[in-house]
Amino acid sequence: VPGRGRRQLAEHPLPGGLTMAKKPSVKFNITNLKTMQTALSKMVDGHYSIQVGIFGNKADRRGDKEMEGVTNAEIGLIHEMGSIARGIPRRSFLWDTFKNHGKDLLPKLKKPCDELFKTGKVDEYLKIVGILSVELVQEAFQTSGWGSWPPLAYSTLLGKLRGNLAKRRQMAAEVIHEGATHSKPLIRTGQLWQAISFRTVKA
Repeated sequence: VPGRGRRQLAEHPLPGGLTMAKKPSVKFNITNLKTMQTALSKMVDGHYSIQVGIFGNKADRRGDKEMEGVTNAEIGLIHEMGSIARGIPRRSFLWDTFKNHGKDLLPKLKKPCDELFKTGKVDEYLKIVGILSVELVQEAFQTSGWGSWPPLAYSTLLGKLRGNLAKRRQMAAEVIHEGATHSKPLIRTGQLWQAISFRTVKA
């Protein structure tokens, strides 16, 4: 069109009432992605790990005259590895527990993991992992290693019942109805399994 500049030409409608199409655009909200990236970076770069075992003052035993001078940590190691000299079979409550049943934690961690990626709160997530890990170890004590631990020797059972008529009657009833192996190892005083805790470690 004579006399019109380029700007006017660009704004002029096309013949037939057609107009020039706008450039397509794609929008993507990456707020959660950034939160997820930050959380993962903190965990990986910080080399965080969860340790489960017997730490600090929980290693001490209280009021147990039969095991005086021996710590919960020492008793735990003996049972974890077994002792031929002491005639104690291996009853692993840490290594075998996580080796054989660690996968049981994954369904329980799905929701906390989703929350981690939404909020980026790594410390809260690691705390939940630690608590669930301790509960898994305590389950090993309650189930005698999911039924894999050797039952107590008869002499050990008698030692548990020494001087306690009520306990003898209870044990007799359990043996009659559920078998002699019902008496679970490593829970005589409860001090060992109650000493299990966790801590978060950063390399």
